[in-house]
Amino acid sequence: MRILKEEDNGTRLKVRVDSMNDLWHLYQILSPGTSVGGITWRRSESRTDMIRPDAPARKKVYLVVEVEDVEFQPFTDNLRVKGRIVEAPQDIRGYHTFNVDPGTVIDIRKDPMPDGDRDLINEARRNSSKPSFMIISLDDEEATLIRMLDYGMEQVATIKVGGGGKRYGGGGKWSGYYDDIIKAYEPVADSEIPLVLIGPGFFKEALMKEFRKQLLEDAPRMIAVPASAAGMAGVREVLCKGEELHDIITRSRVAQEASLLNRFMEMVGKGKGAAYGQEEVRSALDIGAVEMLIISDTVFRTDIGKGLLSMAPLIGARTMVISSLHDNGKMFDRMGGVGALLRYELEG
Repeated sequence: MRILKEEDNGTRLKVRVDSMNDLWHLYQILSPGTSVGGITWRRSESRTDMIRPDAPARKKVYLVVEVEDVEFQPFTDNLRVKGRIVEAPQDIRGYHTFNVDPGTVIDIRKDPMPDGDRDLINEARRNSSKPSFMIISLDDEEATLIRMLDYGMEQVATIKVGGGGKRYGGGGKWSGYYDDIIKAYEPVADSEIPLVLIGPGFFKEALMKEFRKQLLEDAPRMIAVPASAAGMAGVREVLCKGEELHDIITRSRVAQEASLLNRFMEMVGKGKGAAYGQEEVRSALDIGAVEMLIISDTVFRTDIGKGLLSMAPLIGARTMVISSLHDNGKMFDRMGGVGALLRYELEG
């Protein structure tokens, strides 16, 4: 996300959306009561227009709405912001829906701007230059092609050995298998986006050689990471390894979340070093025991979430908003979506 203009101590922003990752960040920030403005197309609604047989022509105008509802379709370029029009030319009134996608420029007005929202805006700004990456998780039976985004994983394709009864030619079963994987990858290929190959055995290294052989200078930057299983199980195993991994993976937001939640769950299992649930975490915040507040995106958008987040800066606690669009985040959300790593144990 690019911040084009910032005024009034950060409560008024002009931003440009650069990626689908930015749409997830905006979905968290644009809560009811926030004002959003931008250039859009709209028909005038004067009384004379209503009695004319022909619909009035649409014209380009600048509108501001007070947000009432935000709809986000994960893994698409689809964010819809609906609200009551509060600023517009005199002949326009009622409600309007902004369709926000990469390339859109909007004005955001939110006063006060909660610290949690500021953190997400700053994160989106820092991450605008970070590449996402692709994953191919494979073994001797099938390969899964996955696109990694800040907020989750999108499964693009599954390729089975033999293609469901397909007979390979003289190149042999494995040669045909690798060809099929590369063909599935090519429609979403981008040489600027790294490719991580995951799985047991030698298959990932053999596939890497095929990529370099077939794509030559168009081959992406690739790394091979061992895992005990292929498919999504292998991906989850790798993401939870955290600091042991290559920087391509560790700088991914999903990997950071998975590693953090893995640490959190270990502490919960041991019965020390962590707290979970709204009441227990609030008590820990009250006495300054929280080192890091962890909160799911579904709770983040509620008044309870905003209240907990407002307490964290008062005791110098860090915060992390967890996406509920990947497996680890879904599990955390089912636990209530509120947790904390502690500086010291709670009494009693």
